Amino acid sequence: MEQQTMCSTGGLAVAPVQGRVGPLPVDLGESCSPPRNKSVAPWMEDVALEVWVDVEHRPIIVRLAGTLNHATATNVIPVVKELIADGGRDFELRTPGLQVPDAGGTEALVELQRLVQYSSGRFT
Repeated sequence: MEQQTMCSTGGLAVAPVQGRVGPLPVDLGESCSPPRNKSVAPWMEDVALEVWVDVEHRPIIVRLAGTLNHATATNVIPVVKELIADGGRDFELRTPGLQVPDAGGTEALVELQRLVQYSSGRFT
């Protein structure tokens, strides 16, 4: 599977395909380099945010890697809203390589949980 990261300074994006596992495009704004968090190794913040969705399994697997902050959180919520609109109710969130350096990232995670709960779903 080809994996590409979208960046507003000329990067490429992979269009999501129903039933296929792969990265979804994320608008990173003006810069691909988030502010550095001194408590983690610099290479851990090189990727702004990658989102993978696996709709072929139940629960639906949403994997986030990179940095979830105010700038990168804006497109994560619409992805889950679309999955809910398509009938998804049970989700598994995987975050092994995720950094959440600001309140915007934390708020996005809380909003994801709220969306799923309001749809009578589960987030594990």
